[in-house]
Parts: sequence; structure tokens; C-alpha cells
Amino acid sequence: MSKLKPRDVHYDLGANEFGNNAVRFIQALVAEFVGTFILLFFGVGSCTQSQEIVPVSLVFGFSLTIAVVVAGQISGGHVNPAVTIGLLVIGRITFIRAICYVIVQFCGAIFATFILSLLVSGEISQGHTILRREISAFQGMCLELAGTTVLLLVILGSVDNKKVLQPIAPFMIGLALATNCLAIGKYTGSSLNPARTMGTAILSNDFSDHWIYWVGPILGGILGAVIYVVFIEEKNGSSAVGEAV
Repeated sequence: MSKLKPRDVHYDLGANEFGNNAVRFIQALVAEFVGTFILLFFGVGSCTQSQEIVPVSLVFGFSLTIAVVVAGQISGGHVNPAVTIGLLVIGRITFIRAICYVIVQFCGAIFATFILSLLVSGEISQGHTILRREISAFQGMCLELAGTTVLLLVILGSVDNKKVLQPIAPFMIGLALATNCLAIGKYTGSSLNPARTMGTAILSNDFSDHWIYWVGPILGGILGAVIYVVFIEEKNGSSAVGEAV
């Protein structure tokens, strides 16, 4: 077995994003917007019909799978600021692209919940992630951190070797989210995504314990990305999740 070494990390401001690659860059931003819209529209939509954890978890998992299929070939299919920030820390995406991705992800999430509120009879607040009384805010933050760490490990692992896992990467990523929802959804709602929680928070006007859905997922995204690069990834290994699959 070959010796595992972390791949070299290189950081790039991304000044060329608006040059010859401008059209492709704009396409990537649209893809992130659409992908995040899909995740929230179907995921939160399922919450307005049922509060049962199994069907809701499966819908969120399937929705993420669809979103990654739609956006992956163009933008990498992040649809989550925590994923984007994690990849930025390990040098898989330029700084400018990361900032723009995060902005359109939030826009996509807010727009999805707004459109949903106009179309369904159920309350959007039913799809909002809230902290259950039986755990503390710190415990909730740690659960979100742990869940997002695992999500990043699955994302990077599923696209690390194109010949083996990349064809089923969207399914594996969706499965990781569904598993997280089943495991910790009862306690925090299993957001793992600041944009996902922001979208429903604005429409339901509920920002209680909101910080845990930023701090936990972002720290988890960074931790998962760093763990993968330092301890798991082979040097010169291929990865397709940065800017485009």
C-alpha cells in the first residue's frame, strides 16, 4: 500500500475569475443558487407535510443528491457555506469564488423558502431547525460540528478517486446527510448548513440559538476538510469537488 501524504495546499485569490473564465464562473454561481434552492425547496417542503424523522431525513438526503447532480458538473455542487469554507481552508477553491458561492447559497436558500411559503399551506416554521430543550446550546453546536465533519469527509472521499466512487458520489453525499438527519435530527434538526437554517429563520422570524447553526457547521466543515487532507488523502490524489466536478 502506498504511503499516504497530504496533498500540497495552494491558496489563490481568484482574480482571474472575472477574466476569460467569467462566463463559466457565472454559470457556477447560477448552479450553486439552483442547487441550494432544490435542497431547501424539497427538504423544507417535506417538513410542512410531516414531522416524522424518517421521511423528512430521506427527502433531505434525496434533495441533496439531486442538487449535487444538477450543480456538480458546473460548480462542484457545494450548496452549503460550510462545505465551501472548508474547501477554501484546504485550498480547493479561490477566495473570490468562495465568497460568491456563499452569497448565492444564502440567496438560493432564502428564495426557496420564500417561494415555498407562497405555494404550500403548511407553516415554514415546521421546517426550521431548532434546538431541543433536552440539550444545551453547546451540545447542539457540537452535534452540528460532528455531523458536518462527517459530511465533509464523505464529500471529499467520494470524489477523491474518480475511477471508483465519483459515479455514485451524489448518492453517497445525500446518504451522509440523511444519516445525519436520522442520528441528530431530533436534537438540532441536523442543519449542517448555515444557509439552510438562515432560509427558514428569516421566513419564520425565529433566530433563537441561531449561532450554533453557523459555528458548528463551519467549524465542522473546516475540521472535516483538514482531517481528510492531513490523514486520509493520498498526495497527488484527484479531487473534483473544489470548483467543478
